[in-house]
This record gives sequence, C-alpha cells and structure tokens, in this order.
Amino acid sequence: MRYDMVTFNKNKHMNIQKIFITGGTGDLGTDLVRELLKRGCLVVTNGRDQSKADILIHSLLEDEKERFQFIVADLSKDSPLEIATRAYEIYGGIDMLISNVASFAFDEDLEKNEVERKRLYDTNLGGLALADSVVNLVTGKSENIVLCDIGSTSVIADMLDEPFPDTMHYGKTKADVVRHSIEIAHTNPLVKFRAIHPGSINGKFAKQIARKYKGGTHVTTPEITARYAIELFFTETDEKIIQEIFTSEKYFAWTQEGSWHNKEVEIAKSIEGLTPSRIIKIPVDGINSFEITKEN
Repeated sequence: MRYDMVTFNKNKHMNIQKIFITGGTGDLGTDLVRELLKRGCLVVTNGRDQSKADILIHSLLEDEKERFQFIVADLSKDSPLEIATRAYEIYGGIDMLISNVASFAFDEDLEKNEVERKRLYDTNLGGLALADSVVNLVTGKSENIVLCDIGSTSVIADMLDEPFPDTMHYGKTKADVVRHSIEIAHTNPLVKFRAIHPGSINGKFAKQIARKYKGGTHVTTPEITARYAIELFFTETDEKIIQEIFTSEKYFAWTQEGSWHNKEVEIAKSIEGLTPSRIIKIPVDGINSFEITKEN
C-alpha cells in the first residue's frame, strides 16, 4: 500500500471512549496515549515507573490531564486480575485494551542470562493473562470490548513458522499473545481483535538492532506508527479480526532478502485478518522513516 497521509480520518470510527493501554510510558506508548487523548478518550495506562508517567503528564494539555490516569503495576509481577480491576474501576468500564508493553532482547543475550530470559517471558506473556482478566471482567457484564495488540514483524515470522533467528524468544512470546487473542475473539461474540505489526521503530529497541547489524536498520517514528495503529484500532467494521504490517519500505525490503522475498500475497493468505493492502510500507523520507546506525 502506498503511504498517504490523506487516508487518515476517512474511515468510519467506532464510538468508544474508555481505553486501557499497557506500557503507555515507553517510546511508542507515549505517542499512543497522545493519539488517544486527541480523540477525546479516557485513558488509563500502567507501568513500573511513576517518574516516567510524571514526565508524560507534564507534557499534556490541561484537558488531556483530566482524561489520563496512571497506575503503578508490573505485568511480570502483579496479579492480572488486580490490574484489570483497578483499570476498570477508574472510569467504570474498558471499551478497548491495547497491549503495548513488551520486553526485547536478542536470543544470544537471553541464553547467557536466565534472569533476563525470565523477565522477557513474564512480561510478554503477562499480556496474555491480562487479556483474559480484562475480557472476563468486561464481557461478564455483557459489555463489548476490542482487544488490540502492538505486535512486531517478529510475530509474523513466528506465525509463518519462519522465526527470525536472532529474536525467536521475543517473537514467540509476542505471537502467543496474538494467537490467544484471536482465539478469544473467535469464541466470545462480545470481542473483536486488532493487531498492527511494526518493523523497527525509532527508540531503544531499534538502537539495539542498529548496534548489532552492519549498516544499522531503517525505522519508522513512534509518532507515525501510533497514528496508523490508532486509526486501525478505531476503524468501524464488522470484521472480527484485522491484522496489519506497518514498516519502513527499506526495512521490509531487508526482511524480503530472506524467506519473505516476493511473498507478500502468500504472507497475507497465511495470517488471519491480513490482506496485501494491509501491508503498509512507509518510504524513506527522512522524517517518518529513516536509517539509524550504531553511531546514532
């Protein structure tokens, strides 16, 4: 699909207001929160670090501050049901859960560090348990909910049974959350599922990738990725399941040098809710998409 900013806001949007987003104070999370607040939503997010939330709150407009709440909670340690209940009670409901929190590391580093490997699994799979708790809480009251996931091209690779060799643990844990959410959507008539799978996004994860690979990596910005994600999540449609790949065209080209080469149609057919038109590649313009190297 050709990148075209004019496509924003052309779609009919769902009338939903109460949003719970995990990891709302990270590189992408803060931009997702800002996009939600621009839409007039009531937003709750969680995180381990109150100081990061304070920085985000300080940057918001006064009316946005009134529609934003932060709860200190760690998916790798705290009870999912307790987190879900606290988030629900703040605004008296949850219309949409956006699973954004994630821990990232290369496989070779995880094999050397059992503590880090456990933290990655506990954090990433914590999203699975939280989704269960939120869905049970919301649909138990006969209310609808949209489950949304910020995935990764590593998720797509895992779902194709062709995992990227350096990020198999990361891809598997994230893919397990997506698979589980799809199952929930199929079995519960009150649930819809949406997922966007970015390539590298400018931030701490991308910097790790740039340091590892010769020539660095091509990235999209958190701002443009957040805009596309929220547009997808809010689009009104009867489809129960929608998935989208969103990445720099140069990053996708790098991916295609491997097993994805010239297989866009086959990839779309293999992933439920994905179509060739939902493989969106942003051209390198130096603003929304650009290259970073280990020197950046």
